[in-house]
Amino acid sequence: MQSLIKNILLCTPLLLSQLAIAETSDEWALRALRIQNNIDHQVPLARTTWVGTHNSFANADDDNFSFGVNQGMSLRKQLDEGVRELVLDLHKASSEIRMCHNNTGFGGCIKNFTGWRRFTAGLKDIRDWVNAGNSNQVVMIKLELAGSAKDSLNKVYKAIDESGLISMVFRPDEQTYQGNGGSDNCTLLNTENLSKAQILSAGKNVLFVTYGCTDNTGFNGRVFNADKTMKDYNSVSDIEALDETYQFTKMSRVKDGVIKGGDGAKLKPSTVGSYLDAGLNVFELYGFAAEGSGWKVDGEYPVSHRDMVWSWDSTGFEPNGSGSCAVISAESDRIRDHSCTELFYAACHKDGTGIGTWKMTSQPVSFGDAANQCLLDYGNEFDFSSPHSKLELNLVIDTRESVSLGDQDVWIDYQNTNGQWVTDSGN
Repeated sequence: MQSLIKNILLCTPLLLSQLAIAETSDEWALRALRIQNNIDHQVPLARTTWVGTHNSFANADDDNFSFGVNQGMSLRKQLDEGVRELVLDLHKASSEIRMCHNNTGFGGCIKNFTGWRRFTAGLKDIRDWVNAGNSNQVVMIKLELAGSAKDSLNKVYKAIDESGLISMVFRPDEQTYQGNGGSDNCTLLNTENLSKAQILSAGKNVLFVTYGCTDNTGFNGRVFNADKTMKDYNSVSDIEALDETYQFTKMSRVKDGVIKGGDGAKLKPSTVGSYLDAGLNVFELYGFAAEGSGWKVDGEYPVSHRDMVWSWDSTGFEPNGSGSCAVISAESDRIRDHSCTELFYAACHKDGTGIGTWKMTSQPVSFGDAANQCLLDYGNEFDFSSPHSKLELNLVIDTRESVSLGDQDVWIDYQNTNGQWVTDSGN
């Protein structure tokens, strides 16, 4: 018996290794995206990346549609799959606020055709998802208000309250910066300073935004105005043309025009990488993760989890348990986990208006000594830090290349703490 137990114990590491290898590419991509969703919690919203879905409610799992299905999964399933920005089109029909895709020219919502589901039902799905072990996540909900909903804002905000979601909502009066969104005192979303971490620290998980200011105090007390701080763009070149101050104080968004034709931006597997490189904040995707479906456009399936992962290295299915600290790999220019005791150069960052400045330490150090080495080399203006977006990752890589360290792995301030990968733990 002792011999049997010994053999089992000896085989355990091998078995665990085989289990890790057994993870499929699709399973890795979903896991990596879920981890990546937390990498920007500490920075202002203007430096964050959101996997979103356009017309999120327009799916056949939640409602009956004969027209305008845009997503292949329910709202709750979308959240499970890593989506963190949802778009809900609101109308008033039969005395209720409902979600429907009414681009048909027929007027109001039509049951079994354009969608008929109550707004409260969709909000309850989001509430239940947060309660199902996701209290460390922030979900942004963009409300697109039809004229009938704008005329019934009391019903809109009361639906938020009645759904039970209100206790999770980060309200405008909880933001340090308030007012100045218009003469009616709606509150602009402060993308320059507000972070996901601040929302979570307030015990909240949901951020409502819309466009334009209303004169309804109850609605304004629950929903931010993003009119001046989250703008729509139509191409990579539009985003690349933004100056640094604008790009790192305000948010950019692209609504997927892949099924609309014309000159609208098309978010496809072949194009999303360029948008990530340019620093696009909000990706409102059509048919997210509907690979293998009949939704091919221009010969491509819709964007999947893998297309949105810019951080972790797919080689070796990172993070794979090699260590609790992280490097930017010289081999792949992606993030890999590593033993914290190894000696590497480290990435140091100076905050500034816009992207700030990156430098490399003067010598290799352990992860635990990286913060002090940044201080010794560059003074207290520089901190050991981590990139929080693909744009910032590219800047770190460019800095490494500029000092002839392109063949070196580089420490970033990103580590596994109590089972969660956390950035900028020392700042």
